[in-house]
Amino acid sequence: WDPGEPPRFFPRFPMFIGCAVSITFFAVSLGTFFYFRCVTDTVAVHRNLAVSEILLQLTFLIGTPRIENALICKIITILVHFLFVTSFGWICNEAFNLYVEVANSIHSEHQQQRPMLRYYVIGWFAPGILVGVLANTNWNDYFSSNVCFMDFSFVWFMIGPAAGIWGITVFVLIYTGKDISESSYFKDEKTNKVITNHCKGCWIQIMLIVITWSFALFSVDMLSIIPQILFAMFDMLQGAFFFTFFCCLNGEVTEAINDYRMGMTQTSGLQRTTRYSIYRRYVPRPTTRRTLSNQSGGSSGASQTPRRNSLNSEHAEEESDVPLTNKNQSLREHVLRSSVDKMRLLRRGGNVTFDESTDEDHRTKEEEIEDSSIKEEVTYCIDQSKDLVTAV
Repeated sequence: WDPGEPPRFFPRFPMFIGCAVSITFFAVSLGTFFYFRCVTDTVAVHRNLAVSEILLQLTFLIGTPRIENALICKIITILVHFLFVTSFGWICNEAFNLYVEVANSIHSEHQQQRPMLRYYVIGWFAPGILVGVLANTNWNDYFSSNVCFMDFSFVWFMIGPAAGIWGITVFVLIYTGKDISESSYFKDEKTNKVITNHCKGCWIQIMLIVITWSFALFSVDMLSIIPQILFAMFDMLQGAFFFTFFCCLNGEVTEAINDYRMGMTQTSGLQRTTRYSIYRRYVPRPTTRRTLSNQSGGSSGASQTPRRNSLNSEHAEEESDVPLTNKNQSLREHVLRSSVDKMRLLRRGGNVTFDESTDEDHRTKEEEIEDSSIKEEVTYCIDQSKDLVTAV
């Protein structure tokens, strides 16, 4: 009696469907980021997370059953291990970057300016070194004999680092959530909404990545279709929520879409401007408008020459724009902080009003700024603070 070959892991139809849908969501998100030329650190972290997930799913789905060539099978095993850890590393980077967003929204005049290298170290370099050391120290027993995957006696080489990174991510998100709650008074409604959506997206991703790849490991070990179906379901959810929270609800993407609808374009060499620069590592700079197609020929022709002159002078005026922007941000924070102090006194039973002298003081400070667009923003902040105190 010949029992034949032992059963091996083969991806079934549900797993193919789940990975295809998930990869599509990640790919569409990447395409959106590149199409609208999103350049902030937040989008860069999103891009790397999407690339890591796409590579992991493709390698796991296509490469794991290929045991015909021993060398290629070993390479695939190491790649799956490496990409698995990098996915958790970039989830951790999402949490660290969210904390930076909160810090930038509170201290807008002193935004953190740190290089992306720290994210690449956590997301790519550290997992590569870790996986290389673990595989090299247990080379003879590291690989499974019937699938391009590590032997399950060494599965903790994969689960252990991922669990450690996941724990750090949860700790950072909890600490960041506390800061988000405490600083909500110092941020406008749109900034609060953007940060809250990003925080929700991070929590959803760290939960779904654990559930999804737990069922992936079960499917390799149990050789059953049920874990593959569950893996496919949660994998599709992970891709869908990534597209929703990290692409559709991303502040820079929504701003770029609004600019596109309004007929605005990003000038070469200049960054897209925004009032809500929590994603930025640089001071916002001006952009230019293009002539709308429904404008009359005479008016558009008359306006093209000044716009060209404006383009040529923007680089020369860049240095003068920076102090005005920083001064504006400092004044806005001063106004909102004073309003919050008044609200706290009212809650303690004090008698505080936003009188005309206080209003005149802010208006006097406002006159120190000559740029009309900046004055409009400061006026908005003053009026908003008065409404807050009046409501309380």
